[in-house]
Amino acid sequence: MSARRRGRAPVDGGSLHYLRSGSGPELVLIHGLASDLAFWYLGLVPLLADDFTITTFDLRGHGYSDAPPSGYTSADLAADTLALMDHVGIDQATLVGHSFGGSVALHATLLRPDRVDRLVLADARVNALQRRLPPVDDPCWRRIDRDLRELGLDLPERLPAVAYSVLEELLAAAPGDRSAAAGMFGRGAAAARKLRRWLRLMETTSARTDFHEVAGLTVERLRRLATPTLAVYGDRSSCLPSCEGLRRHLPDVAVAVEPGLGHLHPFTAPERLAGHILRFMGTGEVSACA
Repeated sequence: MSARRRGRAPVDGGSLHYLRSGSGPELVLIHGLASDLAFWYLGLVPLLADDFTITTFDLRGHGYSDAPPSGYTSADLAADTLALMDHVGIDQATLVGHSFGGSVALHATLLRPDRVDRLVLADARVNALQRRLPPVDDPCWRRIDRDLRELGLDLPERLPAVAYSVLEELLAAAPGDRSAAAGMFGRGAAAARKLRRWLRLMETTSARTDFHEVAGLTVERLRRLATPTLAVYGDRSSCLPSCEGLRRHLPDVAVAVEPGLGHLHPFTAPERLAGHILRFMGTGEVSACA
């Protein structure tokens, strides 16, 4: 893998931290909530850097990017993504988005279809295709809170529902052995700092409500999106309703559902996603559709 090239891209309200590596056609990777660019760099990037020039970045409010008080809808983050592409000189790229990052990738494609050659959605969660999260006093969240505390996580007394939703995926990612999925948060003090920063984002910015907004990423607009799209989901994922919605509404989508994997499969099993991407970029097909 070629040397990493690090920088900061100016966006409305601050700047984004990014890394570039590899050589070949442009890929831009967009992580999900409560994560950062390390989500990709620890697994997927080394598998693809011989074939693509890869740009990873921290979404606003995450990692080393700035955390302005507002601007966290998929539309806002899509505008950030396009500004980053402008800054590094990417005219056109394939966008790869995980979880809420998939919504960001979809929204960027809707805003500027001329800038997106292909679209890869890894367990994307799309607000228009899934019901809103339940309130924090829902029995489901009370059970998750209990399980997390039994794992020794030092949690605030009252987490926002969107925080529980991310941590629920951590609990479900590897039943009986969560060490691989937990690695996306880091270890020890580093993991605690990352979690505290993300929870502070929920309390001090508009992110808590922005993450729930449809923000223009509607079913009607999805039906007009002609960009060739690959959607890869784990069969244990809680985002399968989004998968089925994408299958119904996107005009040009190939869908693969990977057995035995959960929502965090790009981190826990990056070789499977890498294989799908390489085949999709080379032939426009996937090896196994469900």
